[in-house]
Amino acid sequence: MDPALDALVDAVESGSVDLADADLRRDGAVPPPAVHLLHKHLRQPYVGSVASRPFRRGADAAAAVTALGLLPSVVLATRVVVVWEYSDLCAALDLPGGPFPLGLVLLDADLVEHVVRWHPFQLRGEPVRPEWGPVVRHPGAQLPAPVAELLALWRELRRQDIAETRAELEGAGFVVTWAADLAASTAAEQRDLTRRD
Repeated sequence: MDPALDALVDAVESGSVDLADADLRRDGAVPPPAVHLLHKHLRQPYVGSVASRPFRRGADAAAAVTALGLLPSVVLATRVVVVWEYSDLCAALDLPGGPFPLGLVLLDADLVEHVVRWHPFQLRGEPVRPEWGPVVRHPGAQLPAPVAELLALWRELRRQDIAETRAELEGAGFVVTWAADLAASTAAEQRDLTRRD
């Protein structure tokens, strides 16, 4: 892992927990699986995020999660943070062995290794409010197959057009959000981004 990006990963973690907490309090739901893209060679290393399209249970859910690896691959991201709610994704993937514990998962990965940050919670009261437990870190933890495939797709570092890839993803229902600095960057800087390894 690159220590220069650790503070950004911590900020993504904090923001993701705050967002999940707010969504759970407001409507009892959690945000869809998402990936945050970081690139250590940019002046502003936080590139943006892509959130999953709506999906049906089973194979469609698996395909949607795996496809989250495409934009970071094309952007040549050097680190990603994948966020999902554990029980919700397990149910969507039709995994055996439920009921599954509630918890927000933050997968912090570079091009070689990964660490899972587990944020367990319980839902209490009416209206519903989450009670968060202590955070546990699991280096190299086993991942659901579509998440492992997401990482494999990202690590291919595909040489494709960023704008076309974004348009294809958004056309399929994914939500892409660029960091303001990247959107305002020069065309030359974006071309340079695609040339880096």
